[in-house]
Amino acid sequence: MVNNKYFYCYSYRLMCFLKSYGFRYISKGINHNSSSFYYLFCKSEDLDIAISLWNTIKFKLKENQNEL
Repeated sequence: MVNNKYFYCYSYRLMCFLKSYGFRYISKGINHNSSSFYYLFCKSEDLDIAISLWNTIKFKLKENQNEL
């Protein structure tokens, strides 16, 4: 059974982006298989929109960093 109630965010940059838009994670943990940190957000339509926005601009941000 898949639990679609939560979004597990493994990107520190995405977490910061979401926080800048007013989203707050409900928990922070470590994946025991990969030893990576994750941030747990409650899923919502607004969160999905913000993640879509991130996916649109993240490559542009990386391109701008390479130009500096």
